Amino acid sequence: MKSHVREGYSAEFWSLAVADDERQSYEQELTTFENHEDNNRMTLYGTAFRKISGSPEGSDGYVWIQEDLPPGTHYDVRRMYNNEETIAIFSHKGDAVSAARYAASHDGGYGDVCIITTNLPVTHISCEDWIFG
Repeated sequence: MKSHVREGYSAEFWSLAVADDERQSYEQELTTFENHEDNNRMTLYGTAFRKISGSPEGSDGYVWIQEDLPPGTHYDVRRMYNNEETIAIFSHKGDAVSAARYAASHDGGYGDVCIITTNLPVTHISCEDWIFG
């Protein structure tokens, strides 16, 4: 498995990587947000989330967590955009939060991420397993 520690990329790489159609898709997805008064809650595709990390002053992405997480579920850490790619699935909430915070960080490089429930099988037994796997 590959390491999820991000290597440095040039500005030219990112400018070429973000095509106009991807930017338009991203902007369309943003219009689906229903912002709440405190800006720490949102609804995306009918699911309520609350923000657990991230700041507009920082370079890291935001981490959002589904508000009603039933016990005994698996926790899917996924990108908020870009077809909502699954990053990892954990059986423990703490590992999911740790992995989501790293994934959203500048070093993780995934941008905004969320944690939602899933019935899919676990992909990693711990956050360390995911980072160093």
